[in-house]
Amino acid sequence: MPDVILVLVFLLAGLLCVRAAAGRWPGLVGGTVEGGRRTGFACRVEPTVMPTDDGSVEVLAIQMCGRIQAPRNRYDTNVQVLIADVTEGTNHPQPVLCTDEAWQMEDSPAFCLVAHNGPIPRRVAVLANWVQVATIPCGVLVFPHRGVRRLQFVVSLHGRRDGRMIASASTLYSFTNPKPGYLDEREVQPSSPQPIEVLMLRLAAGVCQNDGVLPDAVVSLLRDWIVSQAEQAIAEGPERDAAVQYLEGRLDEALSLAQAGRLDVDGTADKLARQASIVDRYQAAGLVLQAVGAEQAVLRHRTDRLMRIAGRLGIDREKFRAMAQKCLPMHTHRVEDMCFLLGIEPKMDADERRQQLNQEYQKWNARVTHPDAAIRQQADRMLTLIAEARSRLADEPTVVQA
Repeated sequence: MPDVILVLVFLLAGLLCVRAAAGRWPGLVGGTVEGGRRTGFACRVEPTVMPTDDGSVEVLAIQMCGRIQAPRNRYDTNVQVLIADVTEGTNHPQPVLCTDEAWQMEDSPAFCLVAHNGPIPRRVAVLANWVQVATIPCGVLVFPHRGVRRLQFVVSLHGRRDGRMIASASTLYSFTNPKPGYLDEREVQPSSPQPIEVLMLRLAAGVCQNDGVLPDAVVSLLRDWIVSQAEQAIAEGPERDAAVQYLEGRLDEALSLAQAGRLDVDGTADKLARQASIVDRYQAAGLVLQAVGAEQAVLRHRTDRLMRIAGRLGIDREKFRAMAQKCLPMHTHRVEDMCFLLGIEPKMDADERRQQLNQEYQKWNARVTHPDAAIRQQADRMLTLIAEARSRLADEPTVVQA
């Protein structure tokens, strides 16, 4: 009965509040008004100031409003907030980073807020008033460049257990960033590739070489990556062709250095750590993992090397492992490979290993019904790996990783 009364209150209040909100915020995406009732889901951003012990901080209040359709009554949900910098256009979004690890993506420092929203009382519910779902301190956000930035905020509701998205809306917001951005220190020369890309190629080639030789699958992946990088950075024409030719020449040099045993993997990683932005460093780590995964082979001796590279690049271990779970082959039977992919450390005792495997099981089991087929397939592969790890590792007194 209280839920019914609540919905009636929302509907009655909507006759006035939604009209007022629509008049004040005509540019909202996903929200239209018919007969005084909102027929879509919408979001908005409100700048405000939050008091603190030391004074106050500027924050962005994220709010949602409108119609929500759930699969059933009392459907429990999480709310997710994403931010992209679309100053260069919505076709060229750049990540907005976050310094607070609690508001980062699982496999990168890009901003991603996920919080429990609670159950939706009825299959069809209408929020006639703006409801605040998050307050984000401006100081934790890191933008690509200084100055006025055009930001796209996306607010969505997902099933807490099955991950199903039931509502989504986006809105644009202008924000003036007074601090240097993560790309400001990197000199941009659109007419020629950056040395950063050359270092990325050398790092991937160095990790994947076996006795000076790179598998054909890895070389093919790196050449495809070169073309993709050029297409993203340079408009079609002679400059793009020159960029591809230049990078392919640098890749051939890296192959020659690997064959001669002169490709310094650790030194290359250190150069990237000094010269590249955090986004570039994550991209470099992703390229390395994709290259290793292209072999479709057991990781063998590379697990320690991969973690060492992640450390040299300044990448969080758990985020690097989450990246590895997406890129590396799951058909592994070596203990050290399973430990690497599932986060089992040599110092863990049997109880700690069981706890770690249970956490991984809960995370991936929640994704077996995800609407994204790729995520469902990854969840199935991870659950198979977890089952094998449980049978082989859970009750061992110690785990020795070669």
